[in-house]
Amino acid sequence: MRKLIAVLALSTSALAVTSIYLWNELRDARVQVELLSHAGDAVAMPLAPAMHSQHGADPTAIAPTAAPEATVISPIDDAKARQKVQEDGFRDSARQKLLQLADATMRAQMLEEWKEGNTHNKAKYARYLGLSEADAERLIDVLADQYLAQSEAFARCTLRPPCDYQPVFRETNAAQQLALTDLLGTEKAQRFEHYMYTGVERNMVSSFLRDKIPAASRLSDERAEQLIDALAEERRLVETTIKQRGFEPFVYPMEGVVFTFQNSMYEPGNTDERLKEAADYNRRIHARAKAILTPQQLAGFEQMQEAAIVGVKYWLRQQERDRATRTATPGGIR
Repeated sequence: MRKLIAVLALSTSALAVTSIYLWNELRDARVQVELLSHAGDAVAMPLAPAMHSQHGADPTAIAPTAAPEATVISPIDDAKARQKVQEDGFRDSARQKLLQLADATMRAQMLEEWKEGNTHNKAKYARYLGLSEADAERLIDVLADQYLAQSEAFARCTLRPPCDYQPVFRETNAAQQLALTDLLGTEKAQRFEHYMYTGVERNMVSSFLRDKIPAASRLSDERAEQLIDALAEERRLVETTIKQRGFEPFVYPMEGVVFTFQNSMYEPGNTDERLKEAADYNRRIHARAKAILTPQQLAGFEQMQEAAIVGVKYWLRQQERDRATRTATPGGIR
């Protein structure tokens, strides 16, 4: 389980250096892992036929001809079974990804689809970095190539257990930075890295401006950039503190607030402590926002923070309920 958590944590960290398209892919992967986790609750019951049918097998071929006697599954065995389902799912996805990337036609399709999915970013990159349209187009090409290379590297690592994903992430990130420096030069490559790191804050501020602030009170572009930079700087400080403690930061965007936790949200933990972490984070970014926003704007920011805490609380409590019912005695509900 811990190596799956490591993938999720590293994937979340990749928000800082990859495109919004990659963010969507990683978010979908996190959802897939969560679904696999719930599917694992049904191990040795309908799960096996359901999974085999995905590969074209006849599900009735493995169904028992008679009801077996009830067996008692220990919590340890149950946890191992769920972990195996999750790992098998990751490896199966990795095999599919490598087969697709090895097929020239599929690879070309994936490359063009990635570029098409990021076309809307071209004007943003050009404006933020001061690029010509042609250079912005070349930037999209480089990012597309690096995205596929990173996908391939992680897939290969997944198929070579036990895999340490951190070196893979560092290597692919370094390769991307080298390619960007060759294209943009050192100064603009660093500026682009900052742009990508602040991507989640950028989306948050965009939503904030659109939904929470009346048109008459909108921030200027300059003030919006100040808010983005301040919030991202605070997140970086929190991440640095967490790393100094020997942990890997886990970024969890919720309702406009980029919560940064000391441990993965997908690992069992103390809900009250995590809610305290979330509240502390909210206080830190509130102080940064207060120095930039007007009272009316700050009121909208606070509404967004309150909604984010509600969302995190619900998600954490739901995880508690899921774990409680997952370990309940089979057959308890008729």
